[in-house]
Amino acid sequence: KKTAERLLLELKGKLGADLGSARPNAAGDTAADVIHALLALGYNEREANAAARGVPADASVSDGIRLALKSLAK
Repeated sequence: KKTAERLLLELKGKLGADLGSARPNAAGDTAADVIHALLALGYNEREANAAARGVPADASVSDGIRLALKSLAK
């Protein structure tokens, strides 16, 4: 959990968006943000896309990244 929180803090500056915001987001935007974050962390495109598919459409970006990282850790 601590590593995921640290990564989210680091990614906030890199992506230029407030990852923790609760603003409404189109499902495609959230998935794209999650994929970009995973790619920035060094995951390949196949892994990032597979992990992003498991993220609920109504999830915030920060929750989506957290869920995707959990699925990749399995």
